[in-house]
Amino acid sequence: MLEIYKERLREKFSQATNNDIHYGMNWYKTAYFKCSKVSKVLNVPLDRFIAIVAVLSPQKRWEKNICEAVQFVRKGHKAKIFATRKQKDKCRDILRASDSEFKTMRIGGLKVTSFFKNMLKPLISDTVTIDRHAMRSIGFDKSLTSKQYGIIEQAHRDVAREFEIRPHELQAVIWSVVR
Repeated sequence: MLEIYKERLREKFSQATNNDIHYGMNWYKTAYFKCSKVSKVLNVPLDRFIAIVAVLSPQKRWEKNICEAVQFVRKGHKAKIFATRKQKDKCRDILRASDSEFKTMRIGGLKVTSFFKNMLKPLISDTVTIDRHAMRSIGFDKSLTSKQYGIIEQAHRDVAREFEIRPHELQAVIWSVVR
């Protein structure tokens, strides 16, 4: 399956316009700077704010994701946001954790953790955020096991290396093509 996924990624990447490439190559860097500005205004450490954004991200558009993260930081569990109790509890734990507790904290599942790492360290991250768009780009339309996630992530790494870009940049370019 790895080779099939790689071929599909190459095909999607070849469909990218210059705008798709520019957008994708800069998406995580832009997200980092946006989160940096907002975290300063809220007086919340950047890594904590990005973690909250990542936890609240599933099934949300970026703009709504940021707004809901801001609302949660300001109002906690009283925030009127579209989130599960578990997500809100995780966000509360992120805000309350000591630095050492936060460093060892499990932010979320594979997708959420990858999203967190990609936003926090966009210049060095080698993880891939495999979301529904990434899955759709390779023709995968069901839930992923951790093994399948790893295979799809490896396909992104291999193809990104061919194009001399970071794996999450490839993912973001392809996301721009398939959305």
